[in-house]
Amino acid sequence: MSEVYDNLSICTNSLKEIVSSLNNTVQLMNEGNKDTNRLNQVLATKRVFGLVPDIDITDATNVYKQEMSQEIEQALGKLDRMLAESKDKKATQQRRRDRLVNKLNSMPLQGSRLSKRKTLDLLKQKKRRLQYSMANKEKERERERSRKS
Repeated sequence: MSEVYDNLSICTNSLKEIVSSLNNTVQLMNEGNKDTNRLNQVLATKRVFGLVPDIDITDATNVYKQEMSQEIEQALGKLDRMLAESKDKKATQQRRRDRLVNKLNSMPLQGSRLSKRKTLDLLKQKKRRLQYSMANKEKERERERSRKS
């Protein structure tokens, strides 16, 4: 019977070792599975040593071109509107200038009247100055006469 116990104890020890080995294997598998998300991501990327694949570069280039072309079209539209406004302002200023030039050219008599008016005003001012000077001279003469007498 002792032989049976020895065989049973050997079997039990073998089973314990197998269970321990299975537990270690399960633990190793669990540790290996913890990082599967990162491994999936790493394996899914096509980058090698930090290099970007041509497909990604062309996709990024196309997206950039589309975005920039939209912005450029908006800027060109804005510039076109501003240019049209500037042309309108210029045309308005040109018409105004033409009207003023025509008005000025149509008033030659008034221009000569203005110059005659100016000349008349200058002559009146000169007359007033001369009258003032004459009055001062007469006062001086009267003072001299009163001193002599």
